[in-house]
Amino acid sequence: MGKFLMTYSEEIKKSMKFLGKNKNTLFLGQSVSVPGNLLFDSLNKVNNKKKIELPIFEETQMGISIGLALNGFIPI
Repeated sequence: MGKFLMTYSEEIKKSMKFLGKNKNTLFLGQSVSVPGNLLFDSLNKVNNKKKIELPIFEETQMGISIGLALNGFIPI
């Protein structure tokens, strides 16, 4: 890798850190608070208070996300 090139993983981590600084963002889903997949490592610079660990129930996650968005949050 060149001196100024970042890997895909580094860019994702940088983006999640940037998004985590917004007061309205919340990160929800599987493996956001506990290890279990590759997503977990990308959120290591995000405050744990912004993470909502959920079980696998996609329709409910979508409903929660819509409700959060309607109330001014940015669900990720």
